[in-house]
Amino acid sequence: MGVFVGFYAPVAVFDDVIAEPYSLIPIGERHMTLVYLGEPRSRLDDIASELKEVLVGEYPLSLVFNKLEPFPSPTKPRYIAAVPAPSPRLLRLRHKIVLKLGSSDKYGEFRPHVSIAYTRAKPSLALYRIVENIVRGARGKSQGLVVDSIGLFEARRGKLRLLASIELCR
Repeated sequence: MGVFVGFYAPVAVFDDVIAEPYSLIPIGERHMTLVYLGEPRSRLDDIASELKEVLVGEYPLSLVFNKLEPFPSPTKPRYIAAVPAPSPRLLRLRHKIVLKLGSSDKYGEFRPHVSIAYTRAKPSLALYRIVENIVRGARGKSQGLVVDSIGLFEARRGKLRLLASIELCR
């Protein structure tokens, strides 16, 4: 089990360029993780309350997803992810949450993304060519997203469960 702070992100504009051996992640499971908390030692109610404190006065966040990238890296393209245009507000919001709740992030640098497809295929020259074609096919496409709530989620066996949702001010 893992707990994280994030939001649903039903980015679908790139779905038509995804090719085998990649499989689409169901639209209702697509999300962006802002802060991974791991297996928290404190009660989830307390974490939700602290998250609410952090988000007081925050207004909805607008993002534009305008490209695809292989994740976690070009040499290990297990996922294809939609990447938003740079957003200082998103980074500031994440920073506020980390200061209040801490983080158990496995990766050093935060790279905002929404995984939209995955594969179990082993890295190979053929897979790299497929990834290159997918990324090229996504050029010129974009999708806006207004984030009006931030959630506390539990991830277990590949399934998400929303534990708490905090609406952002309008």
